[in-house]
This record gives sequence, structure tokens and C-alpha cells, in this order.
Amino acid sequence: MTSISTDLNPRKRLEDKNNFQRFILINRDGTSVERIILSVPDIQLREEIISNHFLSRYVHWFVKEDIGANLIGRDNPWDFEWELSNSENLNIEITSIAENEEQFRKRKYEERLATNLYKEEITLHELEKITFNFPNEILNEKIAFYKSVGTKSDDFVANPYFNRKGLIFTSRIDEKVNELDNIIKQAVQKKINKKHSNKENVTLIIDNRTVTYELNDLLRAFEKLDDYIAETPFKEIWFYTGYYSNNDGSNAEYSFSPLKISDEKLELLKTIVNL
Repeated sequence: MTSISTDLNPRKRLEDKNNFQRFILINRDGTSVERIILSVPDIQLREEIISNHFLSRYVHWFVKEDIGANLIGRDNPWDFEWELSNSENLNIEITSIAENEEQFRKRKYEERLATNLYKEEITLHELEKITFNFPNEILNEKIAFYKSVGTKSDDFVANPYFNRKGLIFTSRIDEKVNELDNIIKQAVQKKINKKHSNKENVTLIIDNRTVTYELNDLLRAFEKLDDYIAETPFKEIWFYTGYYSNNDGSNAEYSFSPLKISDEKLELLKTIVNL
């Protein structure tokens, strides 16, 4: 029987929701747990969704008035630079974490295939990439045929995955996955090592793409990292977990956990959530 994890899962029903993936973790004893995770194949779009979610929470928690937001910078050098009508500027940098590099890579492969399921035609190059990620002897023969008749890489060909229903991906998760605090620390350190200046005015968002860790694992990791996070140069650090969302950030469910914010903001948050 598959149970639904209540720690890191959405509370609302999924009938009218978009951009999510069901992940079922099957244990050795046959029991299984279902997780719902935000799934957006286009990394640029995923970052835009997360940025919009943060803006929404930031305004709701700390600004508490209707304001306008103008995007004045993208990847220059930080992922987003927002100018708010209350004269605030928000520099946002997003970094993703997964259990390990292999799991992160597999998830990207799955998302790449999923984004092509609704296309009747794809380029030969895209078909080659998908077939490389998910080996298929029949498709290898078809690719060889296309090339033999002079089909170019950017020519469109019939998509063998078009409108495929019930596609199930399977993979094995290494039992020796890294400790969550180490995974978070490595991701943060990579951003610290960037040679860009002005980190003291940057909000770092950690995009949680893990599926095996539960809420207690997160809390233990946050506690272990407390001293390290406090010494980082970033203005703020937030831990984001997304479940589903429209492309514009609406009709969404997600959570933000503060790892590094000012004492004033922390006290304000405590009053909001009645801690």
C-alpha cells in the first residue's frame, strides 16, 4: 500500500493543478511513500516561478501593502534583480539541490522527455538526445534511417512519444546518499565561490529537488548548518520546496523556510505563524 507523505507534500487536491510530478519511493520491505514535487522542465521558467513565489511571500510577510515590481536585471550577474515601487531592490540567486548528481541528472532527463510528450514533431537532434538518455533499439534504428536519407539535425521528424499516457520512470536511489546538511552546504559554497561582488545584498534561494528527505531531516540539517549559514556573505538565505504551480506562479503550493534573515524579520515571521 502506498501512503502519502504529509511532511513535504501539498495539502490541496491536484485535479486542476499544473507542473507537478508524482514520485513513489518504494522501500525494500515493499512499503511505499508518495511525494508530489514541482516539475518544470525549462530551468529558466522554473527559476521565474520560484522568483514569483518569493516575491509573493516577501510582500505578504514583510511589505504588507500593494506594490509594483519591475524586473530590471536577469542573469546580470544574479538570476533576478527586482525593483519594487516602495524603493526596495531585491537581488535573487537560485541554486538547486538533489540527493546526488546522478539523481539530479536523471530528473532532468525525465523532465526533458515529459516536455516533449505533447509535440507531434520534434527535431532529429532532440530525438537523438532523448534516445541517448533513454536507450531504445527501435528508435536507434529509426534515427539511423533518418540520417541515411539525409535528414538534418534541425529537421523535424515524427515524435514517437507524442501523447504517450501513463509513462513511468524507474530508478534506484543509492542508500549512501549524502547527508542533507552537506548537500546544502556544498550548494551554498558554490555560490559563495562565485567572484561576483555585492553578495551582502543578495537573497539566496535553495530550490529543494530532493524526494527522499522528510521534514525532520530538513530540521536536523538546518540545525547543523546554523553556524555556517550565519557566516555566509548573503543578505538572506531561504529554503524553497515547490509542489505545483501555473507558469506565471499562480494556483500554486510551496513553502519557504528561512535559514538566514534579520532578527527583525524573524520576529515578524514568528508572529505570523504563531511560533
